[in-house]
Amino acid sequence: MKGRPCTICQHPKRKEIDLAIAGEKSTILDIAARYCVSRHAIARHKQQGHVLRVPDNEKALEVLHALTAELAAAIMEARQSQDVRIKRGAIRQAQEVAATVLRCTTI
Repeated sequence: MKGRPCTICQHPKRKEIDLAIAGEKSTILDIAARYCVSRHAIARHKQQGHVLRVPDNEKALEVLHALTAELAAAIMEARQSQDVRIKRGAIRQAQEVAATVLRCTTI
């Protein structure tokens, strides 16, 4: 028999809460007060291993640098090509990379 779902996992600001927990700069009481949840819910969420894994900063920067280089290459390809299809493809690729970078850098 399953119990109730985790309050924090269902919270609309779960990512922010998980980052606050993983950052360990705030106490459970501070986090609970900031997001209007109980300290017990935060503690259970943490103890039961529900906290989303925060990526390693160096690895995240490597990925962002690679994506940025890919974006620059796609833009250069679009500028240099005379073929409209290649320009459209490069623009589409640049848009996809830009969207990925944006998702990676926002909470």
